[in-house]
Amino acid sequence: MVKLNISLRSTSVDEAIEKIASIKEAHPEDVLQIEVTILDDYLLSS
Repeated sequence: MVKLNISLRSTSVDEAIEKIASIKEAHPEDVLQIEVTILDDYLLSS
């Protein structure tokens, strides 16, 4: 198993979720777990 850490540039939480979902949809058999950390307080209020 390989652990991959991806950083996304997004303007909202919804946009970030859409980007993560597209990765999962493209490779459903390969994605075992997704962990999300929000680093910008601005995104929390969006």
